Amino acid sequence: MSRPSLAAAAALSIAIVLTGCGGGPPKRARDVRPAVVRDLPAVLRGTIGSETTLVRIQPQLISGYGLVVGLRGTGGGALPERVEVSMERELGLRGVGAGNEMFRGTPFEGMTPRQLLRHPDVAVVVVYAAMPPGAPNGAKFDVYVKAVNGGGLTSLEGGTLWTTELRLGPPSAYGTVQARQIGIARGPIFVNPFAEPSQGETFGRTTGRVLDGGMIVNSSNFELRLDNTSHSRARAIQEAILNHFPEGPGDSGPAARGRSASVIEVVAPRAYLDRAQEFTQLLAHTQIDPTAPEEYARKYAEALKTQPGLATPLSWCLQAIGRPALPFLRELYDEPEMGPRLAALRAGAGLGDPRAALPLKSLAQTGPAALRPEAIEMLGRLDAGPTVDVALRDLLAEPSLEVRVAAYEALADRAERLRMAQWYREMEARPAAARVADPAPNLGHMGRIALSGDTLQGVERRVMGGAFLLDLVPSDRDPLIYITQQGTPRVVVFGRDLRIRRPLMVSMWSDRLSIAADSETDDVRVFYRDPRTGQASVGRPGNSLVDLITYMARTPSPEDPTPGLGLPYSEVVGALLQLQQAGGVDAAFATERDRLMSALYKAVEGGVAEERPEFEGQQTELQVYEPVKERPAGPKPAEPGSLVEPLPPKPAGKGS
Repeated sequence: MSRPSLAAAAALSIAIVLTGCGGGPPKRARDVRPAVVRDLPAVLRGTIGSETTLVRIQPQLISGYGLVVGLRGTGGGALPERVEVSMERELGLRGVGAGNEMFRGTPFEGMTPRQLLRHPDVAVVVVYAAMPPGAPNGAKFDVYVKAVNGGGLTSLEGGTLWTTELRLGPPSAYGTVQARQIGIARGPIFVNPFAEPSQGETFGRTTGRVLDGGMIVNSSNFELRLDNTSHSRARAIQEAILNHFPEGPGDSGPAARGRSASVIEVVAPRAYLDRAQEFTQLLAHTQIDPTAPEEYARKYAEALKTQPGLATPLSWCLQAIGRPALPFLRELYDEPEMGPRLAALRAGAGLGDPRAALPLKSLAQTGPAALRPEAIEMLGRLDAGPTVDVALRDLLAEPSLEVRVAAYEALADRAERLRMAQWYREMEARPAAARVADPAPNLGHMGRIALSGDTLQGVERRVMGGAFLLDLVPSDRDPLIYITQQGTPRVVVFGRDLRIRRPLMVSMWSDRLSIAADSETDDVRVFYRDPRTGQASVGRPGNSLVDLITYMARTPSPEDPTPGLGLPYSEVVGALLQLQQAGGVDAAFATERDRLMSALYKAVEGGVAEERPEFEGQQTELQVYEPVKERPAGPKPAEPGSLVEPLPPKPAGKGS
């Protein structure tokens, strides 16, 4: 190389060094971070849940202040100033005032908002609910109410909650920041029926709930947040969701919308109106790659045998695949090990596979006690012909109360589905002009349809006005009265010909209600004193338990003046329990355990509340009062009169 060339090269090298040392702005090193990879078993990778986080999956607290009307002089009382101002403003916006026609012909006619709030038939309550995560508009739920009034209010019994707006977070009065409205609540108040109404707040008479009284009107959608920001991956996940959950009738839009490279908004389809939890599980376990469903199903089925500890997520993965998974699931229905077998049956029942019916029948009939109710519930979902109904009818005669109740629930659901399907067929056969908007014939309170009882399922359903459902179940086993405390209020009687034992004398609620029969041949008499008017009446409803329940619940009207007491659901239930504990009916009495308060605690604590540990067989879902075989001896009065009130009974333990 010549000297000029060497000099030029040296100069270029110096220039490069000088430039790098400060002859211009320094270049930043590119921030390269490794992709997030979760520590998951290999078989579970590639699902939506393995690469994303589902936000707002825990129940959220929603609340508001509401008005309860229709009390029997047990309301009224002072209110906190801010609450009173807030409620006055709310009532004013609704048009309540001296010149309003809303209350014409009622005790509230001509009242101002303040006068209404202080009326003894009115109470202000705070309303709480745990919003089901991701529930679509129209989803129903229970709400809890607690009176805000001070001294003077003794009971919410018999009241009805006016439509109340429910907003995110704790309740806020007028003048504070209002959170977004999520739902509404309204309906009759259900007060703890296992306490004496006359005992006041000690037994919680100023708290209650509205069963199935809440409804989502402005759903709070899910968000999927990707572990690794990527437009292409977000698009693939969105397509997987849309393929698995296509838009259906009644949906407000597609199930997934991409908002960015890291966030996808998800809406539960209306088909999952009452199954939001199932939707979130299927969503999380859906494979992003849609090209080889059979291969994934084979891999999951093999993993069930070798990794039984993953039974629950693998069951959801198989169900999320859909119909292509059925051949692999069917090979596991008779698997000797219970874990893989149960996981396969859960997925098969979720997919509606009729071939799952036979192994589920076996599990429901002879399986471990803790698994039989779940097997019955899965069996009831299947459209596998009349043999399913026959098997469920046979289970009504089992000694286990949990099994009998589970069999009834499955039969009632099947009867209702079949009746609705029949109605839809009838509607489709009509000319378009003859179709009406009413969703079903004989449609009663809370959208539940009456059932005739002459079907293969055998469940007869009567709609008790606006109060509750009365279900009658054929049973040759020991009679049973079953009460629901969640969802749709129901009184269920196992054994249609259950008679009231006579002679009888039972009085309750400070002698406000008495049921008596002087001899074995004397007809049952019911004495009742209206707590509002003080007017007393004596009725003869008949000697069967069903006749008595109907009489207590029926409200006479100009269209149907048949006598009745018009008692609310909780008072009917309380009267039945007192009757049973007094030996007036030879039947066990069972009720659901309360799950609403547990859900509220979780919503308040952000879903981190610790569950009380329980062992298999330690806890039952039923609270049972055994029948009284020997009634206490005592003087037999000629007419209903004042007797010593029975103490609230203690649970006798779980049924077996």
